[in-house]
Amino acid sequence: MKQVFDALERHAHSRPDAIAFEDDSGQISWRELSERVENLACVLDDITGPVAIGLAGGIDYVVADLAATLSGKRQVPLPFFFSTAQNAHVLMDAKVGCVITNTPELFLALPHLKLLSPVAPAAPAAAPTTGRGLRAYNGGAERIIYTSGSSGTPKGVVLGDRQLQASISALSQVIAADETDTHLSILPLAQLLEQICGIFLPIVAGAKTVFRFEATKALFGAPIAPLVAAFETLRPTTSLLAPAVLGRWVSALAGRAASDSLRFVAVGGASSTPSLIHAAQDVGIPVHEGSGLSECCAV
Repeated sequence: MKQVFDALERHAHSRPDAIAFEDDSGQISWRELSERVENLACVLDDITGPVAIGLAGGIDYVVADLAATLSGKRQVPLPFFFSTAQNAHVLMDAKVGCVITNTPELFLALPHLKLLSPVAPAAPAAAPTTGRGLRAYNGGAERIIYTSGSSGTPKGVVLGDRQLQASISALSQVIAADETDTHLSILPLAQLLEQICGIFLPIVAGAKTVFRFEATKALFGAPIAPLVAAFETLRPTTSLLAPAVLGRWVSALAGRAASDSLRFVAVGGASSTPSLIHAAQDVGIPVHEGSGLSECCAV
């Protein structure tokens, strides 16, 4: 993961005001992202034990993930699409003592949990953010990715930073993104593949990532129109989809060509049929299958 934080520090100095991430609430520059990550990491330094991320997505999730990693914590994403019972199981199974959340009311039934806001207070003048920039990453961070539990209770997969670093390095070569790219993030950030493709790879490349939650809802049966509109208005160059929503997007296009801005669209989470891949390519979606198990670090 060192390459992620080295890149973040580099962008914060060379392109401080360029937009790094955008969600439905606003934007954050590389400099602002670096400062928020360092500030929250300073707060997390005083936390012992695993830290859960109880955020639906967007910029706050990015800050929480990066801060927990920088602080060397074992982090546990709480998927917003899990039931209350499933997430309660995750909290107990992973022995979580702290949750980063902007909806503390959801955790009032568990008074033993320490709740933190993803927006930490600004660091004091003597803190590492002043003059010296983002601290160096010292390694040791882990994350526990929980399966959906379709065959029982959710089961956690522990992944270390060396596994993530290997995946990031390999995929960086394949996707070959750079500062001119814009990634449209559709899959939930609680899923490992989108953490890699929607947070880490864009940071390494210096690319911009955009989140649109209404488009993400299409994964769970909501109307496909916001997703179609996001691709047409934002004109991203890369994205990552699940097979079902890719099929719905192809159907919604009804033979029309997809945005010609696209150069790399991955499809993962489950296997795709050859007919779906061909149909997507026929309407100009440059789709590449990348399904894999969380136990194998996604791809």
